[in-house]
Amino acid sequence: MTDILFLRNHAIQTAEGLVTQVTTGKWITTIGKESGKRIQKTTENFFSYLIRPDGEICLPSKTAPSDIHVLVMICSAARNFAARDAIRKTWLSEHALRPNHTSIHKVFIIGNAYNKSLHGLLQIESTKHRDIVQGNFLDTYNNLTLKSIFALQWASQYCNQADFIIKGDDDAYININNLVRYAVDKHLKNTFLGYCLTGIRPERNPVSKWYVPRSIFPGNSYPPFVAGWAYVMPGHLLIPLYNATRTLPFLHLEDIFITGLCGGKLGARHRGHPGFQARLNMSDTHMLKSFFAVHFVTVEDHYRFWEAIKKLEPTI
Repeated sequence: MTDILFLRNHAIQTAEGLVTQVTTGKWITTIGKESGKRIQKTTENFFSYLIRPDGEICLPSKTAPSDIHVLVMICSAARNFAARDAIRKTWLSEHALRPNHTSIHKVFIIGNAYNKSLHGLLQIESTKHRDIVQGNFLDTYNNLTLKSIFALQWASQYCNQADFIIKGDDDAYININNLVRYAVDKHLKNTFLGYCLTGIRPERNPVSKWYVPRSIFPGNSYPPFVAGWAYVMPGHLLIPLYNATRTLPFLHLEDIFITGLCGGKLGARHRGHPGFQARLNMSDTHMLKSFFAVHFVTVEDHYRFWEAIKKLEPTI
């Protein structure tokens, strides 16, 4: 039997730069010489934690029992303190409109900036808000897939009873009320709901940040996937999805790998909806009332959207 590391892509990035091999003994796939079949060998978690909130973050509230539990995981760069603060004060605040009998549990997923000053500030932020989950991997664009796998690892361990899981980035504004209502009303099962893309061809230009050589992905087009900046999935996909990340060749394009390749392996569906918008005009009151999420949001935009929506929903 030969042990082969299945986290094997050129795009794994460390503090020393891009590397071609990872020397950890974790996340291993075993290949049998006789059959040639890949057999998953479950080992310990691939990622260690630098900051982790206590296990009570996802426990049901004793004072306000809920029928629906929603986990919101926001991927954020270590230095983006202002964006996280804006999100806490706006669409993930306690004052944001929520569906009845629904509890919202939130965490910000962060990598290692290898900066002592930043890490100290993150420790202070974590002590104050108790919503930071930091993993021991370099926090860069090429490691966004690692960040999402790390998020799935944490959720599988500490929040695996959630009915729905919303994954987003800190440059997206998510209307939790609209999105959760839709997911509940449609009885969302075995489905990724988001900004759906189909027929996307791999970028073969080596100078592109989306470059993927044929040795990594030989196909002419990627499977359907939803964009990683905002999507929702039912909680029953959580652990199978995390397990799937351990069995497929690594791809640094996070949304394609997580929702497209791993989700596709599970037989999950991908559903688009016009409520997910790359841009949104704040003067469009119809869209402000009905949208699910909007991308390319600045720190100031979080507050602007919040104020605009409050005028339409005076109960906030």
